[in-house]
Amino acid sequence: MADPSLISSVTEMNDKFLGDIKCPYKLYIADSRMSGAGFGIFVREEVPAGKEVFRVAVPTVSAVESAVDVCDNCFAWVGSNDPFRAPIELSVCGSCKAVKYCSKGCQRAAWRRYHKEEYKIYREINAHARKAKEFSSAIRMLVRLVVLHQHRRLTDKQWQAILSLKSHKALIEQSKALD
Repeated sequence: MADPSLISSVTEMNDKFLGDIKCPYKLYIADSRMSGAGFGIFVREEVPAGKEVFRVAVPTVSAVESAVDVCDNCFAWVGSNDPFRAPIELSVCGSCKAVKYCSKGCQRAAWRRYHKEEYKIYREINAHARKAKEFSSAIRMLVRLVVLHQHRRLTDKQWQAILSLKSHKALIEQSKALD
């Protein structure tokens, strides 16, 4: 039997996901017009080119690809040509070898938010044949979600919103079969 607290309508989805986001534009969640794309966040009015639609201070969960040179905390990219930022050098976490950081500040922030618990899992994996840095971002994100939930770092609202997400695995497999 389905959990009655899970999101069952687009209206509930809008309330759960967008209720806490502050932005100058009216946002809504709807089924995309792009075939197989699922739901997306849209604006109800025209947004001038170059204007920021909304910003999330800290995402509920994220994980970057290990092979990509991106800070796991702030998403700073080594290849960025930002003239207002010094060139970025990333350091790999010495304990787990699965994530990289652009600064000690980012490493400390990630440690406090999520890495203190997840690195133990990656360190254990690294002690055996498999290397945690070889895991896809999807696997590492799932590990992070479970760890955040186990350590009560997600609110009930965040956890319920995550549980309400739907899989598009069948659509993706159908799409691949057609290619």
